[in-house]
Amino acid sequence: MSLLNGYSAYNCYLTSCFCHKCVIFITFFLKNEIFPLYYSFMDKRIDTDTIQEFLRHIWAFELLQPDQLSKLAQLIHVKKLQPRQTIWLQGQSITHFLIVYSGEIRSLSRSSAGNEKLVSILRKGYHFGLAEMITGAASAVTLIASRPTIILTMNKDALEKVLLKDADICYRLMQTMARTIAVYSRLIGEEQR
Repeated sequence: MSLLNGYSAYNCYLTSCFCHKCVIFITFFLKNEIFPLYYSFMDKRIDTDTIQEFLRHIWAFELLQPDQLSKLAQLIHVKKLQPRQTIWLQGQSITHFLIVYSGEIRSLSRSSAGNEKLVSILRKGYHFGLAEMITGAASAVTLIASRPTIILTMNKDALEKVLLKDADICYRLMQTMARTIAVYSRLIGEEQR
């Protein structure tokens, strides 16, 4: 209760507390607003070197050289998500590229009739939004964290500046995307036979 003692003048109430796999969630009211507090024994700072190493294993960046990965790692922001936290809504503009560092995100599609369908589950290493961000397309799905999740995000404007300054990074990303499109084109061709 020592955490809440300092807030007693602000009408604080402990509403929920549970522990699961070394993670504690505490929600309290402070002047009629809800503030979730997230603590984890695994919660340590993710440094640029760790991010760079993580990016090296992401297919979109697999052709990049270490110095190029370093440039991109400097653009990354680490964001912690709570269970059921919405990242994007279907139809919303994509302003950030995201990579799941830990946890899980559900990708959902809603029909015009309001029926919701699970499209995919994004886990560690999965990413979303690069093609949409570059082309300006809106999100075709709603993304919602299923459990405590850490994502790495890269802002569209910051990435665009790097791509305009470094043609080699841009070309290598384009190679990776073109290779992916070629694979899907071949699969579609094989299905039509």
